[in-house]
Amino acid sequence: MRRLASALDHGRTDTPTAILIRGPSGIGKTRLAREGLAAAAAGGWATRWTAATRATRKIPFAALADLLEGDVDDPLQLFRRTAHGLRSRAGERRVVVGVDDAHLLDQSSAALLHHLVAGGVAVVATMRDGAPLADPLPTLAGDDRTVTVQLQPVAQVEATSLLRRVLGDEVDAGAGHRLWLLSGGNPQLLRAVVRAALERGGLRLDHGRWRLRGPVVDWLTLPAAAARRLEGLPPEAGAALEVAAIAEPVPVGLLEAIVGPALEAAEEAGLVTLTTDGLCRVHPPFGEVLRTRVPALRLRRVSRQLAEAAAEAGVMRPGDTLRLATWKLAAGERTDPALFERAASQARAAFDHPLAERLAAVAVEGGAGFAARLLHAESVCAQGDVERAVRLLAELQDDADDDGQLVQAVSARAFTLLQAYGHAEEADRLLQLAQGVVDDPARHDELATARASLAMNRGHFAAAVAITAPLHQRPDSALGIRMGAGVVGVPSLAIAGRPCEALEIAARLIDAAKTGGQEPALIEHLLGLGRCLALAFAGRLAEAGEVAWSRYHVALEEGNDRLRGDWALPLGSIALLCGRPATAAARLREAAALIGEQVTELSRFPQAYCLGSLAEAAALAGDEEGAAAALTRARTAAPAAYVPTVDRGEVWLTVARGELSRARELAGRAAERAAAHGAHAFEALALHDQARLGVGELVAARLRRLAARLDGPIWRVLASHAVATAQDDAAELERSGQRLAELGFALLGAEATAQAAAAHRARGRPGSAMAAARLAEQRLARCEDARTPALLPGPVIGEQDLLTAREHEIAGLAARGLTNRRIAETLFLSPRTVANHLYRIYAKLNITGRDTLAQVLG
Repeated sequence: MRRLASALDHGRTDTPTAILIRGPSGIGKTRLAREGLAAAAAGGWATRWTAATRATRKIPFAALADLLEGDVDDPLQLFRRTAHGLRSRAGERRVVVGVDDAHLLDQSSAALLHHLVAGGVAVVATMRDGAPLADPLPTLAGDDRTVTVQLQPVAQVEATSLLRRVLGDEVDAGAGHRLWLLSGGNPQLLRAVVRAALERGGLRLDHGRWRLRGPVVDWLTLPAAAARRLEGLPPEAGAALEVAAIAEPVPVGLLEAIVGPALEAAEEAGLVTLTTDGLCRVHPPFGEVLRTRVPALRLRRVSRQLAEAAAEAGVMRPGDTLRLATWKLAAGERTDPALFERAASQARAAFDHPLAERLAAVAVEGGAGFAARLLHAESVCAQGDVERAVRLLAELQDDADDDGQLVQAVSARAFTLLQAYGHAEEADRLLQLAQGVVDDPARHDELATARASLAMNRGHFAAAVAITAPLHQRPDSALGIRMGAGVVGVPSLAIAGRPCEALEIAARLIDAAKTGGQEPALIEHLLGLGRCLALAFAGRLAEAGEVAWSRYHVALEEGNDRLRGDWALPLGSIALLCGRPATAAARLREAAALIGEQVTELSRFPQAYCLGSLAEAAALAGDEEGAAAALTRARTAAPAAYVPTVDRGEVWLTVARGELSRARELAGRAAERAAAHGAHAFEALALHDQARLGVGELVAARLRRLAARLDGPIWRVLASHAVATAQDDAAELERSGQRLAELGFALLGAEATAQAAAAHRARGRPGSAMAAARLAEQRLARCEDARTPALLPGPVIGEQDLLTAREHEIAGLAARGLTNRRIAETLFLSPRTVANHLYRIYAKLNITGRDTLAQVLG
């Protein structure tokens, strides 16, 4: 607006003025132009307004008819008299003419507009990006004296930031993405869409995060300007747009077979777009609005047309089977049970369990056999109706014709019993009984894979690795068996400290899946999660982040909250390992909310794993309350399972509370629990935590022995760091910090380098100390204000080195406002001992009391 006003102010001279407001459809060009003319009128200008349309484009001068003076058969005289008439009626005032949708001007009107500018009349014109212009408008647009105001959609990150400021709380990434799509990046439309979503109850605050539920806008809440764009379409174009909205995303060839060329007017109006892969999409929010107002009988008729056209075209691309079956279902056609069974399998692979249930039910009604019945029961179970699923699976088990069907029914029933009653031992016993009954070795292996999955989700990683190990070594086994073993074995091996072995298995299975007829999206998802964990523990954090982000982005674009939650978890875990606690906490809160909506028993372990990591991230960020809440929820999510991240969360929450002695004890207990469950990667991390908390001399030898048995370079670097802290070896601390930073562990690198600075200072090497301190600060700058004992009060402050470990612990508690008696109770000391420690602390730091102590310690 400021640029528009400046251009009009410039037009007060005799220099001809043309202001072109350009941008995509719906971005707010018209509103800006009208506001500019209103401001000009308030400033003493004479203003006129007109608009071009598709109808006026067919008639010379029709768009500017209200301005004309003279005979249209004499264009030269017409031009002169029109310009003279505008100026004479304005008197002493300058004249500005607004022309909306100038890209729709006919050539005669465009020539008149050009003449008006040359004659001293200012023009403000709106034009849609990419639209062809009638001569001589391109010449006018290219004139050096013409001012072009280019409007761009608000970027998604800017829109999400705006939403957060307006709504006052964190906005779920999926909600932010969908609102941004619906608004097309138009700030005014974004505001209207948000208001509509709030009014309809579709936008709700859920545990401190704004989430979207159901449709956002309908015809009644659609902004008036947007509604006029729909109402202005010719009837045949409106009908074509409705078909496109029902079908989207739909291959453009299929759409053309139904609606013919009628959709071109909608495309010209900017209401539909064609993607690079040949799909047609309706511009949001119009697609959602149109779908809400389609009558049931019309939806049935259009769905039948789409199904017939798709059946005639044949299945040509991924998703066509599911698309065809969905249209048939909406059209009331229930023939071809094989089609509905295949479609149900695809819907389940996409984690659309309600759709999978409906499609599988139709297939079963049409006479489909065991596979369709199993799909139906598993889809029912995935939506939380476990009692019905148990009944369906019991019937299926009784009807099994061979070992293969028996194994599938028993496995599904075991996991459903686990979900219904939480009896892991009973489920495992059922699987073992089935193993003793079946004769087929392949079916025996399927049951073994199911038992391994149970073990992993109870935190028994050693058992999961032992059960799946023989299955990985049988290249002649069926791909489905090896894939099932990989889904369990890859993450279990990574947690067991064998990430390189896990990555080798994942690579073989992904290659095999490409040629084995498996659903590629499902396989990439199931193996990809374990692969991300293995990459991270192999010290390849950047690669792990790229894999997780690419899959997360796909889930976000597709609006698949189930997959988005699954991929937000590794994104948060990777950010935590990188030392970015604020980013980690945001992703982990997102993952916890989405995973928590899943209703399967097998979601309990990842939910608790996520919340344990969230507790650690919140503690490192200084959010004690958030860390405590996450830890409580984590313990509730999987009370009977061993979840290694929960132990780590408890350690770092205790550190955040200033109870370092207690934190060291908890870290030692975490290491023992991890070792007992075969979680040797977490055993190494817990031992390293003890070293970070000041007892490196107690754990360095054990960590070095453990690192020698684990895959990947990170464990050896952690062991070297522990040894260096125990020996206060400045040179080795610097090397450890450098290697940790190179592997992507920025926070650990900053800690090691800060410790090196302290060691140099203690040995009277101020130059080396200063250089190491500067490097530590640089690394810490990437860590989002993370707080750990090695970095408090900061690597460049030398006073901390004057204090013993016990003195520093007491100083930290005193700075937080704890009384001597409370400190004594926390650390199991006497109040007099605490007072003596504080006296020595004040003397060493040359301060007078608690208030100054808090300032010194930050």
